[in-house]
Amino acid sequence: MNPLEEEIERIREVRRRISAQCGDDPSRLIDYYRRVSAKLRASGQYKFAEPAPPKPREALKTAIRPPEQRPRDNWVVRIFDFLVRIAWRLLWSWRR
Repeated sequence: MNPLEEEIERIREVRRRISAQCGDDPSRLIDYYRRVSAKLRASGQYKFAEPAPPKPREALKTAIRPPEQRPRDNWVVRIFDFLVRIAWRLLWSWRR
């Protein structure tokens, strides 16, 4: 076993012990990790990455623009759009 595999196995063993302490119950395990996380945050000894704030609904609306607002200056986009339209026409004509 190489050193990396040994380290991974040690981490897995610690996780197994923690899970056994929580009775192998996922909700108790999550509560345990939340308590430990809160304790470590309160100590100020470690830095934690904060999750990104959720996107506002307006940003989601502008992320997907209707076809008439999409830029058409790229020739690859125009060719792809043309091929998609042909494929849809063939598909719908075949289904009739």
